[in-house]
Amino acid sequence: MTDPLRGVDLEEGAYVSGHVPHIAPQAYLVRHPKGLDDEGLALAETEATRPMPSVYQEFLREMNGGRILNIDFYGLTGGMLLRDPTDPVGQPFSIAFDNEWYRRADNIPEGHFGFAAANGPLRTQGHFFLTSIGTVEMYHRDEDRIGKSWPSFSDFLLDEITRRLAALDERGKFQDTFQLLPGDTSDWEARAEEKYLDSLSPFARMKRKIWRPR
Repeated sequence: MTDPLRGVDLEEGAYVSGHVPHIAPQAYLVRHPKGLDDEGLALAETEATRPMPSVYQEFLREMNGGRILNIDFYGLTGGMLLRDPTDPVGQPFSIAFDNEWYRRADNIPEGHFGFAAANGPLRTQGHFFLTSIGTVEMYHRDEDRIGKSWPSFSDFLLDEITRRLAALDERGKFQDTFQLLPGDTSDWEARAEEKYLDSLSPFARMKRKIWRPR
């Protein structure tokens, strides 16, 4: 399959794609680590501390987490934080995020499996979960709100990757009008701003109130 972002193959099935050096020398829009074998999948499920849906196991066989167009997919880390500035692929976020009990929001149903997250404009995040019936739901990071749902994991991938690819300009930047978090999320940033306003310095709070667009 042709890669529209002009990918670079690395060792053992890993690759990167969509180089954006104006962001950072090793910045890429797609970071595809090598996939996991059976042993790696077993370790990943242990790290997640809950049963992993078969559809995400198959995904991890292809790529151990990584990033696709600003969606960070969780993968096996072995509990170690490794940062090599010369490695363009890097390490995925741990699959324990959104799955291990103390990292998981209380409002998330027990049968849901967290597999990815994406940032909004500034203070918002959408967290993606596979449900017990195979659908995908994107939850607000701080509230019991679902921004969008998809019939299946494959529908989610096709819909979001297509949507994000169509919004890239020639420098690999999303167009200004692009909605970073899909679905019913138009008020998420304003609500997050109000929530986190108290954490800002007095000067920053005043500045935000003066210059906040109407």
